[in-house]
Amino acid sequence: MSNENSDPNHQLRKRKVLSIKVFFTSLITVLLSISGIFIIILSYQGSNSAILQVTERLIKEINSDISTQTENYFNVSIKTLQNFENNIHTLNLLDNSDQTVLDYLSNTVKIADEISAIYFGEDTTGNFYMAKRMPNNSISKRTVKRTRNLVTITWTHDTPDEYNTTFPPIETFSLAEGYDPRVRSWYKSALTNQGFSWTLPYVFASDNNIGLSVSKKIYKTPANATRDFIGVMAVDFNLSQITTFLESIDVLSFDKTNQDAALNQTPKNSNSKTKDYQIFLMTENRNVIATSDSSIPTIKFTVTPDGKEDYEIFSVTNIPDSLIKTAYSNFIKTDKTIIQPAYNIDHIYDLTSTTYAGDNNASKPTDSVAVVSFNYRGDDYFTQIENFLPSYGIVFKTGIIFKSKIVTGPVDQVLNVIAIVSIIFIMIIIAISSKILNNITNPIIQLAQDMDKVRTFDIDVDKDTHRKQNFLREINNINSSYTSMKNGLLSFKKFVPSEVVAQIVKVGQEAHVSGDKLDITIFFSDIEEFTSISDETPSEQLISQLRYYLNVLSEGIADKGGTLDKYIGDSIMAFWGAPVADKNHALNACTAALHCRTLSEVVSKKFTKFGLRPMRTRFGIHTGPAIVGNIGSDARLNYTAIGDNVNLASRLEGLNKFYNTNIIISEQTYQQTRQVLLARLIDKVVVVGKKTNVFIYELIDFIENTPMEKREFYNLFNEGTQYYFERNWNKAIKIFKACLLMKENDGPSNVLLSRSLLYLKKQPSKNWDGTFVSVSK
Repeated sequence: MSNENSDPNHQLRKRKVLSIKVFFTSLITVLLSISGIFIIILSYQGSNSAILQVTERLIKEINSDISTQTENYFNVSIKTLQNFENNIHTLNLLDNSDQTVLDYLSNTVKIADEISAIYFGEDTTGNFYMAKRMPNNSISKRTVKRTRNLVTITWTHDTPDEYNTTFPPIETFSLAEGYDPRVRSWYKSALTNQGFSWTLPYVFASDNNIGLSVSKKIYKTPANATRDFIGVMAVDFNLSQITTFLESIDVLSFDKTNQDAALNQTPKNSNSKTKDYQIFLMTENRNVIATSDSSIPTIKFTVTPDGKEDYEIFSVTNIPDSLIKTAYSNFIKTDKTIIQPAYNIDHIYDLTSTTYAGDNNASKPTDSVAVVSFNYRGDDYFTQIENFLPSYGIVFKTGIIFKSKIVTGPVDQVLNVIAIVSIIFIMIIIAISSKILNNITNPIIQLAQDMDKVRTFDIDVDKDTHRKQNFLREINNINSSYTSMKNGLLSFKKFVPSEVVAQIVKVGQEAHVSGDKLDITIFFSDIEEFTSISDETPSEQLISQLRYYLNVLSEGIADKGGTLDKYIGDSIMAFWGAPVADKNHALNACTAALHCRTLSEVVSKKFTKFGLRPMRTRFGIHTGPAIVGNIGSDARLNYTAIGDNVNLASRLEGLNKFYNTNIIISEQTYQQTRQVLLARLIDKVVVVGKKTNVFIYELIDFIENTPMEKREFYNLFNEGTQYYFERNWNKAIKIFKACLLMKENDGPSNVLLSRSLLYLKKQPSKNWDGTFVSVSK
């Protein structure tokens, strides 16, 4: 009845469209989200740009501060050497006893925590005086006296019990084996320079520790005359002391006003894998002499092929710390100047000049200022390495590495708060907008859903009768128009089967006369003794009673998928298989009849309870082809089924009165339901208006719902009908009598028993095939 191409809304429904609520909610959400994301991105980009600029300045300041602190650390040795030389001039130290010199050196070491040892070697005699800080922080004094034949070494310890074994109080050596300061690197280096001379890291003869030495030629008189040269004085820095010093620097306390406090702080964490920052100190040839992490080795001890102990100071490229190596490799990719010598190593800085000795045009090199960022094991870091040139003529390279979160962390937290607040603000606006949109879109969505139900004629009088007033006039007008339309359709539904109305609405075209020949099952019902009931019941009561009865049975038919055709007085005509196709139309029609029989009994009991006549119902069902469609004139149509099979169903309903049964079905219906339903053959008849005979059956119930004793009764009855059609009257009479003993007043048994007794007395013609010609409608 419907055609997809004839549906004017079909193409529209096929298009992919959004609901109004999804559209506006998505639109607002997207616009707000884009705006919020744009603002957040701008904030992050602006902040990141500012952070990078601040970070560069901060790192440069920190590194410069570290360089300054490191230079101050080493300056102690310079001042110590200068003081010694001045005291020689003013106090005549060397003119006094050896003990006076040793006491002076010892007091100097005690005062200057940065120094691990201070010593003086005489040029003419080769005598040597030293005060050394021991591992327990006590002071030990060493004297080397060289005579014509022997070298005598004397140790005096503040804690003799602890160090007399390692460093005996007195030892003697030959001149060849004994210690001679004049052949040591620190001594020789000082001889070639006018100012201060720094050694590369080497092993101290006194304790085999690795360290640096700064030395200076000492003159007896202030005049720098060769005749006044008396020896070389030097100061040692144990590398472990330098590491301890670097560990004491807290880059988080880089404020110049807090330098002294920073030097006295103990690091909270010395593990470079988890520490937020790392400091390292390199020589000119990029050997790492100290780091701020004492767990990182800077020296590798080895044994030469001839069995002597040797050592190697790790370069920054092979130090066993991947963070420092990664920082350095990333840094030199950006700043190549750091791998070049800061100045010619032969140009030793002169304290009395602003240029380097040996080059009148030399100037103090420019420090490297690049700040490089890199990623290490999932964390972002910043690093800078700069040349740090103390005024006493040695070049170090100080490097600093620290996690970017030290600087960016607080800003990131603020930005994260801004982002979270922005997101929350956007969500609040979306929620408020959604609330407002709901007040607009929900009525429209509900109306659209209701209109879609109208398309399938799925409307209910109890639904949407009280729609809420909306603050928009147009929505209220639409709701009012919809309610009026729905009420009209509900009224239309009372006159026309709802399935037909649904089809008309779905097609969207004007109905016209049409019909199709379809295989359907027709259903007729009728109230038993309705004529006498109507005569005895007042009109208003009868109409009310009939209305209730028809409501109940109509709902029962609709529940089983039937199309209610019409009411004919107290009768109901319905059919299955049109307009909605139903492959089980015969079974569904019979199921509806059984259901309506039960409903009729319930209604009758209710009527009886109130003193009213019961309304017992009889049913007739037949399956076969019929013309189904819009039948009528151009002015008025009726969706119905017409044809001979419709009339047969009506006649079958009327036969119930003759056989005293409730439901009679035809052979065609029986054959389609016999696997599920229990029915018994009761006769072979020619109904009024027909010339052909049909087998008729009484529908009993579902097979599974029928008790065994009832099945035995119907099996016995079926045996009697078999004898009846075989013209074996005696056996038929015997069985039908037995059936009446089992079920008194069984209508079909009474009819066939009477007919068998008649035929026993007067045999029917030889052409008799069991057909009974009915003369009653």
